[in-house]
Amino acid sequence: MLVTFICRQYTLLFVSGDKTGRLMKYDKSTKEVKVLLRDLSFPNGVALSKDGSFLLVAETSNCRILRLWLHGPEAGKVNTFADLPGFPDNIRRNSNGQFWVALYSSAVKLSHEGEILETMEDLERKTIKNISEVEEKDGKLWIASILTPYIGVYSL
Repeated sequence: MLVTFICRQYTLLFVSGDKTGRLMKYDKSTKEVKVLLRDLSFPNGVALSKDGSFLLVAETSNCRILRLWLHGPEAGKVNTFADLPGFPDNIRRNSNGQFWVALYSSAVKLSHEGEILETMEDLERKTIKNISEVEEKDGKLWIASILTPYIGVYSL
């Protein structure tokens, strides 16, 4: 059964316990789609490791990041890369091979091995509310939300 949700229905998706999410790969030369992962619970962000050996998928409902090994002796295997202290909403790799994950009202930086290196929080939610995107570029952290009409910039 195919279940679809539109962006505004993310709360319904979250509380429903839906596990119909998939990660798919499109091969533009053959025009074929291959399912790499299935039965995901609210998948919400993908990032490739710097060396291309693994792919990360944010699984929001389970507060974790999954790692799919693409190359090497673990190729094809999936494991938990990081258990998080919140609900991940997007994941971005920085130039050092670390990953920034938006956690709705905060953000965490993860090492190449999945360890939390840094946490950024606005406990009073005065600056940026409902963080959905964090990207590090040129010594700055660019912070965005799907619910606000502006972007925050923080100098690192």
